[in-house]
Amino acid sequence: MGLACNACWDADDEDNTSYVFTCEDPDYDHKDKDGNPDPCHENDEKKPMACGATCADVALGIKAVPVALWFGEERVVPACPTGLPKADFNGGAGIVAPHACPECRCTDPVCSFGPVHARGGDACTGPILGAADPPPAWDGACQASSIPISNVGSYSFEPTEVGGCAVAEDPLPPPPHFGSSSMWETTARACRHADDAMCPPGEPCGIREDELPSRFRSCVRLEGATPEGAMCPAGFPESFVFYADVDEGRGCTPCECAPAGDAVCLSVVSLHQQADCGDVTMIAAPVDEMGSCADPGMSTNIQGVSASWAQNEPGTCVASGGAVTGEIKAIDPAVFCCKPVVAE
Repeated sequence: MGLACNACWDADDEDNTSYVFTCEDPDYDHKDKDGNPDPCHENDEKKPMACGATCADVALGIKAVPVALWFGEERVVPACPTGLPKADFNGGAGIVAPHACPECRCTDPVCSFGPVHARGGDACTGPILGAADPPPAWDGACQASSIPISNVGSYSFEPTEVGGCAVAEDPLPPPPHFGSSSMWETTARACRHADDAMCPPGEPCGIREDELPSRFRSCVRLEGATPEGAMCPAGFPESFVFYADVDEGRGCTPCECAPAGDAVCLSVVSLHQQADCGDVTMIAAPVDEMGSCADPGMSTNIQGVSASWAQNEPGTCVASGGAVTGEIKAIDPAVFCCKPVVAE
């Protein structure tokens, strides 16, 4: 059983020197690095010097972490120093992350023929009795019709149209690689000791300035501080704010396409009594964007329909959209307070 006491005497000590033990199980034979009795291991060598500096080296009266801070415009961030191997912070300031929306493009416009309807009344009135509906992308070649032989009062040639002008599906650009050094105007890295646990709670391991590599500065990172309310302590008067990440809120407006209104699509639609259109044309009607109407006369036995272009000028398409919306914001700020740079 160990001995618990406030003051005990070593029986072999001739001058009855007293030692005060603060632990329940004193290790009577243990000595510290200087050879002095240390039965409670209170002065072990690892405690004040294990981190390479001094525990609680920075007495600030605020919650702060001693770090070696590097920042610059270089794209390649240096590694943490050998004596300070733990990366405490990676980030930067000034966002450089262009957001390019894809160029909106349209498919080519195309003039297209309309269908032909046989109506029961004169002047293209009355019910539709039958129709010659061209297939999609019809080139005007002869098509068999379902127009009835009798009771046709007129033929309605529906207007020509401008087709196409659809949004061309292009692959979107790859998203920017956020989190890399290429997204910041100024890149920053903070490094610290890896063995703060060897120090008592609340006493971080300090930074030895003589071990700092070139362009690393002796600083502290203020924990829980905001850029607006941060105040640097005495001895560390120069403040810097860097951000660890970004909030990407940008997007693109959708692409749209529409005809420019400069198309001229004038066709001639021919009706035939033979299904293969091998006979003489019975009716040839000019048809534009307003359509056309024809009296059947004696030509009621229509079995075929063909068409050709008198003027095939589909015009142009107007693309819209593809504009950047929203914004990107830097988030997760870290406030650093640094010692002034001593001029050499």
